[in-house]
Amino acid sequence: MVEPGRMGKAIGLLGVMYTVGVTMGPLISGLLEVYLGWPWFFFFLMAFASTIGVLYGITGDKGDQSTVKPGRLWEAFSYVKQSFSYAGVKFLSLAAFFLFMGYIGLMTFIADYLKTTFSLPSDKIGFVLSMTGSTGVVVAPIAGVIGDRLGRKIVAYAGGIIMVSAILGLEMTEYSYGQYLAWFALFGAGASTAWTSLNTLAVEIVPELRKPVASVYNCLKFSGYAVAPLILSLFYVPFSISGVRLACLACVLISLLLASRIRSSRG
Repeated sequence: MVEPGRMGKAIGLLGVMYTVGVTMGPLISGLLEVYLGWPWFFFFLMAFASTIGVLYGITGDKGDQSTVKPGRLWEAFSYVKQSFSYAGVKFLSLAAFFLFMGYIGLMTFIADYLKTTFSLPSDKIGFVLSMTGSTGVVVAPIAGVIGDRLGRKIVAYAGGIIMVSAILGLEMTEYSYGQYLAWFALFGAGASTAWTSLNTLAVEIVPELRKPVASVYNCLKFSGYAVAPLILSLFYVPFSISGVRLACLACVLISLLLASRIRSSRG
């Protein structure tokens, strides 16, 4: 669908849509909880999902359909195994795993910290978290264009460094609502920059196995989302939010280290 030289820009624009959801989710849920109560969030979610399904059914275009070849389930797994045999795919997928753990881990526990420590209402907490998406909407397409010109890994490094700077800022400064808004805006800008590059690498690192590579990549990437609350709770209970911040900082640094091992024609 997209020329290789414009892949980063396309992924960046796709990232904008994803980031809009990241932005609006915490904000809308916080507002609904404060003004209508938690049950209304689930009513909203049901109505919203139903609306999306109906609109997709009306406007969706099947486009060109690839020829379906007969085969067995384990033949599909052979492609996945082949994809994971590439060292670059392993490093890329694990980099996404740790980056997502560091990203979602901070978002998860900062919400509980702000509510229990400062009695911040849910709508204000949602606004803080939504700042990560607000800056991401602007940054993602820019990161994609820069990645097309300078290389994916350079942009991924820049995003990771911005995330590290934001986490250190949160750790080293006293709490104020305005400062948290600023730090999370910076954190979101870094995350969107890094994700744009990693997501682009996932579809171009092994072009002939693009789909199975994307499957492996997304599986490990969202596994980081799944295990982050469980693993980081081991730091939150004894060390409070400071332990979580430092653990998330370590996750981002590990992600950058893994990304440095990736070999790509557009690296």
